[in-house]
Amino acid sequence: MPDPKICPLCGNSTHELIVIEKLSYDDIRYIYRSVYRIDVAADGVSDLHLLRCQDCDLRFYWPQISGDPAFYERLQKFSWYYLEDKAEYHIANRLIPSGSSVLEIGCGSGCFASFLPEGCNYRGLEYNTAAIEKAKGRGLKVDCVSIASFAQSFESSFDVVCSFQVLEHVTSPAEFLKKAARVLAPGGLLIIAVPAEDSFMGEEINNVLNMPPHHLTRWTDSALTNVSRIIGLQLVALEHEEVSDFNMPSLARVQILRVVRQTFGIHVPMISRIATSFPIRLIFKIVSFPIATLGMKSGKRPAGHSVVAAYKKGL
Repeated sequence: MPDPKICPLCGNSTHELIVIEKLSYDDIRYIYRSVYRIDVAADGVSDLHLLRCQDCDLRFYWPQISGDPAFYERLQKFSWYYLEDKAEYHIANRLIPSGSSVLEIGCGSGCFASFLPEGCNYRGLEYNTAAIEKAKGRGLKVDCVSIASFAQSFESSFDVVCSFQVLEHVTSPAEFLKKAARVLAPGGLLIIAVPAEDSFMGEEINNVLNMPPHHLTRWTDSALTNVSRIIGLQLVALEHEEVSDFNMPSLARVQILRVVRQTFGIHVPMISRIATSFPIRLIFKIVSFPIATLGMKSGKRPAGHSVVAAYKKGL
């Protein structure tokens, strides 16, 4: 077990952190090579621990290992990495009043701007220079600056602050959220979308994209609810997207693993080289196909990849 660390969300250091699982970083790097053809630097780390804070329920990895720009550039070559249409965009659209001034943190190429209600004024923050150029090509105003720096000059300036699939990447989520809240005008909304740990995402095997150096934290509904007291805003909405057709095979595999666990009492680890072998992947594909097909035809679907939380700033 690693040395006790302070929770990066609530700052708790009095409750013992629970170790959910110990993972081999070499195994994570192996799967990146075999599945995505990406070489991930070792960073001098052999093992990782997934920890849970008993106070706020945040799950986070220790030690923290963040991907460098080259790592993200390689991921961005996959067509599914930056989707132009996401379920959380539609959820946010319903929450944002017309005519709002909107800041998006980690805006990419600015796809979300086209989902805003009528009359909204959009501004984005982004580090990726190629994405910034695409956003500017859409006629959008985007700054290459951190939210911490931006907040120093734009306190209480925006009706809505959004951030989609960014929070799970940052090393200090509490500071990120507090700075985002700082630029909100009184009565404004902070809208956050993250991978939903209370969905199939929390039970997936070999989902290295939900591990370092990609994701550093994992967010349950309880953790998102506790954000409210930590940053001093009122939680006004918590909504899960339905599982998409794209993620239905992943849900099917999780359902199979769940049956295996419950029937045979077998511990299925979060990471496994054996599960990446061709025979095992073929078996999963054959068995999960009819389950996924039935799921796609189902009228009501379970929770999908993302959850959206909205917080209101007091007047």
